[in-house]
Amino acid sequence: MVTQEQTSEYASTRQKANLAQARSFLMLDPCRPPATLDRSACADIVVIDADTCAERDGATATLSSTLALIGAVRRDLPSGIWLRLRPAGANSRGLIGLAGLVEGLALPGVRTVADVEAVARILGDTHPVLVMPVFQETIGRAEVDRVAAHPLVARLAAARPQARSNLPQASQAQGLPWPVNGMTPDPIDACELMHDAVVALCEGFGGQCVPVPSAVVDVERLYRDPQR
Repeated sequence: MVTQEQTSEYASTRQKANLAQARSFLMLDPCRPPATLDRSACADIVVIDADTCAERDGATATLSSTLALIGAVRRDLPSGIWLRLRPAGANSRGLIGLAGLVEGLALPGVRTVADVEAVARILGDTHPVLVMPVFQETIGRAEVDRVAAHPLVARLAAARPQARSNLPQASQAQGLPWPVNGMTPDPIDACELMHDAVVALCEGFGGQCVPVPSAVVDVERLYRDPQR
């Protein structure tokens, strides 16, 4: 008989594999979702930005909207589902139960391994999900190494170009997949986004997050043929 612990271990292994292979990440605001979810512009992983929604619209509206978007993505797309959320945020504490419905948490604003430890304590054994720390500024190599070595961490990400330093090297040293670039809800011009994606790819990044579905196809094409 397969135990619950073995089932959880298998799920974690499968989720890590899905994350490691992912190249395109699409960030969606659950309180302002797209009218339709188009399979032709389907990212490897959909990142539901509950953090921004909670700060702007409050936890109650975010909870119902996020549940609806999770259901829609599961119904219409083959994408993996991650949640962008600060569990310790003032408006996010009531949303931690959502962690059990997704493959992992993208944690914005991580600066030290203590930030990951704080999330681990909040999650406890009830919601044993993977985490992807998202750096928003340059962090020293030693601290990035400590974050990358945390057992919950499955991949690193940068929100902005200035945060990319040391992430590829730390990922390689800790046996993590190449990091993800552009993990931010900030709007960006399509040409500027692709230029930044090309630069990040040359710097050793292995995935790109985009804020609109229309950019997914270009990111997929870039990673299929980097010389293009």
